[in-house]
Amino acid sequence: MTRVACLHASLSNSVLFEEAAAGIGLKPEAFSHHARPDLLDAAVRAGELTEAIAAEAAAVLLELSQGADAVLLTCSTLGPAVRLAAGETSVPVIQADAALAAEAARARGNLVVLCTIEATLEPTGRLFAEAAAGTQASVQARLVSGAWPLFMGGDPDGYARAIAEAAEDEYQAGADLVVLAQASMAPAARLVTGGPEPLTVPRAAVAAVLAAVR
Repeated sequence: MTRVACLHASLSNSVLFEEAAAGIGLKPEAFSHHARPDLLDAAVRAGELTEAIAAEAAAVLLELSQGADAVLLTCSTLGPAVRLAAGETSVPVIQADAALAAEAARARGNLVVLCTIEATLEPTGRLFAEAAAGTQASVQARLVSGAWPLFMGGDPDGYARAIAEAAEDEYQAGADLVVLAQASMAPAARLVTGGPEPLTVPRAAVAAVLAAVR
C-alpha cells in the first residue's frame, strides 16, 4: 500500500486531502498526518518564512520521509522548505501549492491566485509566476483581507464565505480562473458560482503524489 506522510500547519486540513484522494483511488489509510502549527505561527509573526524556520520544516520533512513512499508538505507558507529537503532524500517530497501552480499554468488567460495569510502572498505570487512563465497564462496574487482571523477564531464557515466572496469579485472584475492557494481555502471553491470552480490545493497535490509514486 502507498504510504504518504503529510506535514500540515493545521491538522484540520487532513480531511481535505483524504477527500481529494478518495476521488482518484487512494484510501485514507495511505496517509499519515503530522501537524506543526508552531512553524506557521513563527512565520506569521516574522512576516516571512525565515531561513531558520525553513530549515526546521525541512528537518521534519526528512524525518517523515523515513518509511514513506512520498512526503507531502501542505502548508503554502512553509513551501520553500521542500527545496531544502528534496536533495537529501530519495523519497519524493512534494510541495502542495507547487503542484497547484503547475496545474494552473496549463490554463490560459488571467489567473487570480488568492491567499489569506500575508506572509504567504509574496512567495506564492513568485511560485505561480515562475510556473506560468512562457505559457499563455498571466498571474496576479491577491490577499483576502480579514479572512485568516476567521479561520484562527474557529469560524470555518465564515472563512469559506469570505474567500468565496473574494473569488466572485475577481470573476466580476474579469478573471478567467481563480486559484485558492492554501489548503484551508478549499471548502470555499464549491460556494463560487460566478465563474469556473476555483482550483484547489488538495486535488492538485494528491494527483501529484499519485503520479510520483507510480
